Amino acid sequence: DITVDTTFVSIDTLEPNSKYYVYLQSECGAWIPNPIKIETEKVWTVGMHDNLSDYLVGSKATIPAEWSVNSNVKFTTTAKYNCKLDAQSGTTNVAIEFSHKQNADAYLIFPQLDVKRIQDVQFSFWMYTHLGSSTTNKPEMYNPGLIVAVCETADTTGYVPIDTIYPFSKKYVTYQQHVVSFENYVGNGKYIVLISPEENPYGGGTSATDNI
Repeated sequence: DITVDTTFVSIDTLEPNSKYYVYLQSECGAWIPNPIKIETEKVWTVGMHDNLSDYLVGSKATIPAEWSVNSNVKFTTTAKYNCKLDAQSGTTNVAIEFSHKQNADAYLIFPQLDVKRIQDVQFSFWMYTHLGSSTTNKPEMYNPGLIVAVCETADTTGYVPIDTIYPFSKKYVTYQQHVVSFENYVGNGKYIVLISPEENPYGGGTSATDNI
């Protein structure tokens, strides 16, 4: 029982993804008919790990089967591609490497989100960009960025771009954190997609993401 003398009360002991009936009783003892039915949101945890090192077995890491990727995406333990924000000294870390080729995108589709509204979701990650042998001061000509998108099915057909994370103005770029909100997305899709598109005539560029 909770006694209140205001018009607002907060209850922090409810379980997620559960239904409750709230009964109200006046101070003089009469119960108010028709309880209030409430349903708490499900606490969603995605099949991704903070620094991805949970997928490391020995010196190798394998992308889980429930992730959909093409041949231009892989796990890498190459030191320069690893964020290592949480890794201890001397340990091996894992990052996702996107290496788009000429006329071939690199993409990764995460499992469908078990949420009512993807508009309530934020997606955060760290990204590193490597522009290969390019020496231009306009790296976006060589690497058009990493697109964060939403799909309604587990493929990239008809994906809706939410944000594009562009490389910085240097050839080699250290990690920087990015946060993408889906609050302005219109649609029913619940698949988050990362795409490194090939949109230039110069060939490859590499991006790596970590600490998702």
